[in-house]
Amino acid sequence: MPVTASFPTPGDSIGRFRVIAQLGAGGMGVVYDALEVNLERRVALKVISPQLAGDPEFRARFASEARALASLDSPHVVQVYAHGEEDGYLYIATQLIPDGDLGQMLTRWGPAPLGKALELIEQVASGLHDAHTAGFVHRDIKPGNVLVRRRGPDTVQAYLGDFGIARRVDAEVTRIGSVVAGTPSYMAPELHSGAQAGVSTDIYSLGCLLWVALTGQPPYSGVTEFEIAGAHMTSPVPQLPTVSPMTEALNRALRVSMAKEPGHRYRSALALRDDLRECLRMTDDPAYGVHAATLSGSAPTQTGGGAPHRTPTPSVPPSSSPHQQGQPGQHGTPRHLAASAPTGPPPSGPPGAHGAPPRSSGGSSRGSRRGLWIGLSAAAVAIIVGGGAAIVAGTGGDGGNGGNGGNGGTGGTGGGGTEAGGRSAESQEFLDSEADAILLAAEKDMRVLDSVRMSGTVDQDGQPGGVEMTITSAGNCDGELSIGDGAAQLRRIDGEAWLRPDRAFLEASNTDGSVDVDLFMTLIGDKWLKADAAQSEDFADLCDLDELLEGDGGTSEGEATKGEVTEIDGQEVVAITTADGSDTTVAQVRLEAPHYVLRLENDADNGRFDLSGFDEPFTAQAPPADEVIDPNDFTG
Repeated sequence: MPVTASFPTPGDSIGRFRVIAQLGAGGMGVVYDALEVNLERRVALKVISPQLAGDPEFRARFASEARALASLDSPHVVQVYAHGEEDGYLYIATQLIPDGDLGQMLTRWGPAPLGKALELIEQVASGLHDAHTAGFVHRDIKPGNVLVRRRGPDTVQAYLGDFGIARRVDAEVTRIGSVVAGTPSYMAPELHSGAQAGVSTDIYSLGCLLWVALTGQPPYSGVTEFEIAGAHMTSPVPQLPTVSPMTEALNRALRVSMAKEPGHRYRSALALRDDLRECLRMTDDPAYGVHAATLSGSAPTQTGGGAPHRTPTPSVPPSSSPHQQGQPGQHGTPRHLAASAPTGPPPSGPPGAHGAPPRSSGGSSRGSRRGLWIGLSAAAVAIIVGGGAAIVAGTGGDGGNGGNGGNGGTGGTGGGGTEAGGRSAESQEFLDSEADAILLAAEKDMRVLDSVRMSGTVDQDGQPGGVEMTITSAGNCDGELSIGDGAAQLRRIDGEAWLRPDRAFLEASNTDGSVDVDLFMTLIGDKWLKADAAQSEDFADLCDLDELLEGDGGTSEGEATKGEVTEIDGQEVVAITTADGSDTTVAQVRLEAPHYVLRLENDADNGRFDLSGFDEPFTAQAPPADEVIDPNDFTG
């Protein structure tokens, strides 16, 4: 059936639905208050835009997801009644929730009383858990997508709605440029960097929603979307004034749900819901009244011998626009709720001591967009200097920590001056951006890659080493490490790693003499050595593209600065210098989109890495079993 080129107007009919009035409009289409005539039931009728409805692939995917959503049965998710294509319109009819959304409620009335705010988010968490259990990721949790219905003078029921950009968890991911679905003020840090949405990113957004419900405004503010994204990635999780065990528990729930690292967050929305219920049970605590007063205005102050006096504080509407008041990166916290930020990483357990994931080993927090680049060369140094030797040392019984460097590898191509005459307007606009914005855009484009070719050299304590390797986002890799005059092939597939060193590599690694190199070479010949589980995990720092981009640099306090424009392999790049203490790293970022990093240089270890072969097919496989030797067979 041909798609109608316009939207219906009040009084028009679409099949059995008669349009009454327009309720709103969005990126996918227009929503109407409509009557399902045969059942005399009011519904919310979303009519999909003609541009989308005219795409056969979109219509097929839309029908599939609508059918799946119709099977989702939850008291806190807007119910799907029907969907179809009639009279030239593609539509979906859902439950009509008459009292608006959470954003409208907060704008009109300000933050709800503490207990009511917790009840609302607890309901949303229940609905989100039901959606996740059914296989859906929402991807755009925000106040405007939480609908509310008044069930009495003191009861409000919340519904999670607008799954318009939701998709099945197991659906094929389609990447269109660097477009990211979601609302910046409520998006998880990894989404700003191009990562795939999932259960963990929804839980982060739910944590942001909890903060909004408690305070009336988003957790981070900024003048531009870049500033908001940067705050989500680097600024501490906002906290409430701690005046009672309940507020302490709430702060822990905020830290866990909004942890920068996905692995530190709640494993499920159900776990967050249970902890909010624990907080609700704490409202019997005498200190609850003190905190409730703090949230509703200012902290109670004693006047004479009478009751506490409260000076009301105006609420700030929870705008979802990126143009928030305040300085970039600061939490959107009203003055009366200002509190110190957490000084350490998220706790290992949430308020109820259940549901939160364990912390990963290693200790340092990752994710700074400056530490990201600084950590890359440091990770390679650690693997080249220590990783290869760890496997070799395993054959000697007592072990050893390997050598301190070597020689080899290639340094990549040199840069030269360039003229701006042939530069596109888009490239010039990108070049005119602030240094931080350039790094953020480069990080975003790099994080959606599946594979990268990396070649370079490093220097540790005056002894150089090298790497020439293809690494992937799945943690697989294939290539060569070098120390001194020696080299070793490294391969990692599906979490298992193998190393095939030559004699010179073994001699360079065997600095403490713990390995009989002659005997070792006689026994292994040219076979592969199998790494144990711990060693294979160590190699993930080099083989896993996502891990490598995270780095171990932590948060850098230094400023990013923009340098000169040069060329690498005929491509214009701009140098962005960042500092982490005395450690300085220069990233050469391509001006043309996608804005890949083509070279990284680090002065602390004289490291230089050229990155190329972006998203080239990775075809390496595990070595044949008859070519593999387990070093444990040689330990006594």
